[in-house]
Amino acid sequence: MSQESVAIFELLKSLELSLHSKKRNNADWLNTVLHDDFLEIRLCLY
Repeated sequence: MSQESVAIFELLKSLELSLHSKKRNNADWLNTVLHDDFLEIRLCLY
């Protein structure tokens, strides 16, 4: 894996992990880090 790929992976990983913190409820922060076309898909168990 190239150095650039590793850097991109680490950035994406840190952003993903940050979604599991208090920031998840901060609309301004979410609008900054998520793409305009982002659509969350959740698993619903009935």
